[in-house]
Amino acid sequence: MDLYYKLSKDKLFFISKIDSEIEESISLSMKSEYDDLQDYLKIVGSPVQVLDESYRNMANLLSLTHEEIVRSIPTSTLNRILQNAARVFQDALRDKENELYLVSYMNIKKFFRRLSRPTIDVQKLNKIKDTIEHLPTANRLTALNPDKSGQAPEVVYDMTATSTGRLTVIKGPNILTLPAVSRKSFSSKFPQGKILQVDLTAAEHRIALFYSSIKSPSDIYSHIANTILQGKVTRSEAKLITLCALYGQSPKKLSQALPSSINAREVIRKTKSFFDYENLIGDLRFKNRSNNLRNIIGRPIKVDQDREDLLVSYFLQSSAAELSILMFSEFCDHYKDKVRPIYVVHDALLFDCTHDLSRNLLRKGSVTLKLGKWHFDAKVTDVNN
Repeated sequence: MDLYYKLSKDKLFFISKIDSEIEESISLSMKSEYDDLQDYLKIVGSPVQVLDESYRNMANLLSLTHEEIVRSIPTSTLNRILQNAARVFQDALRDKENELYLVSYMNIKKFFRRLSRPTIDVQKLNKIKDTIEHLPTANRLTALNPDKSGQAPEVVYDMTATSTGRLTVIKGPNILTLPAVSRKSFSSKFPQGKILQVDLTAAEHRIALFYSSIKSPSDIYSHIANTILQGKVTRSEAKLITLCALYGQSPKKLSQALPSSINAREVIRKTKSFFDYENLIGDLRFKNRSNNLRNIIGRPIKVDQDREDLLVSYFLQSSAAELSILMFSEFCDHYKDKVRPIYVVHDALLFDCTHDLSRNLLRKGSVTLKLGKWHFDAKVTDVNN
C-alpha cells in the first residue's frame, strides 16, 4: 500500500510504502475532504497530529492556503511529521482486525466522494421558507442557497465526531438536521428524473437478529406483536417494547404506555428472548472487557466498563451507521449510470435517478439492500410527495 500526502484534488506526493495486503493507496492531508489517514487512525485509537498549533496560528494570521501552509514547513520538519504518521499507521495495521476494517472504512470514504450536489429550485425553496413559522428554522434553509451553477453547497461528513461513528456534518448545509420539507426544493438532473429517498427499515434491530443468527422477519414489529406476544399488543406498542427490551428502558416507564392488562416485565422478557439478548449482551461484555469491542463491520467502539448499559445501543447504532453506507454504495453500483447519490441522512439515502428507474422503484415501494450475507429491506419514497 502506498501512502501519499494530498495537497489538492489533483496534487499529491509520495510519503511511504506501507506493508499491507490491501492493494490501494491512502492519503493524508490537513484538509478533511482529502484526508483518509487521520480519521482512520483516530477511529482505531492511534491519532496523529499533522500540524501543531504554531503553524495553525500562522496560517490563520497570514490567511495561507492549504498548499502554502505545507510549503512553509521546513523540509526536515515536514519529513519527520509525515514519517511519524507512516509509522503510526503501520503499527495500527499490525492488528489484523484494524487492517480488515480499513477496507470498509475506505469504501465508505469513497462513497462520500461520489455524492453529488443537488440542483436547487430557488422558487420552491423560498416558498418552503415562507411556510415555516419558526423563524430560526426557516433561516437555516438558507444553507441550501445554490451557487451560480444552481447547485447546493458541498456537504462534508465526519465519521469521528461521535464514539459510534454516527455522522456529523463539518462543512456545508447540515442535511442531518434541516427540516425534511427542504428536500422538496431538490431538482433532478436527469430528464424527467426524480429525487428519491431509500430508508433502511428497523436496521438496528435487524442487525441484532443477524448477529445472533436469527432469521429476520419481513416486518419485525408485526412479528413480535402477532407471534412473540400472541396478538396482545399493537404493532406500534411492539415497536416501543422492542426499544425497551434492547436499550434498557425500565418496565415501570413502559407500563405507562401500555394497556393495564399488559405485564411490561413479561413482554420485555419475551422480546429479549426473541432477540437472544442475553447471549448478545454477554458477548459484547466479554469483548469490551477484552478491549476488543467492534461494530459488525469491524470499527472499534469504546464503552467505559461502568457504563455497560450502553453496550447494545452503541454496538447497534455504530453497526447501522456504517453498514447502511456500504449498502447504499452497493445499491448505487448496481444501478450505475441511472443513480446519482446526493446525501446520507443517518439510515437513509437521498438520490437522483432516471425517470424509468424512479417509476419502477416507486411502484414497488421498497427495495432489498445487500452487502454480502446481509439483506435488508428498505422503503423507497419520493421526496416531493
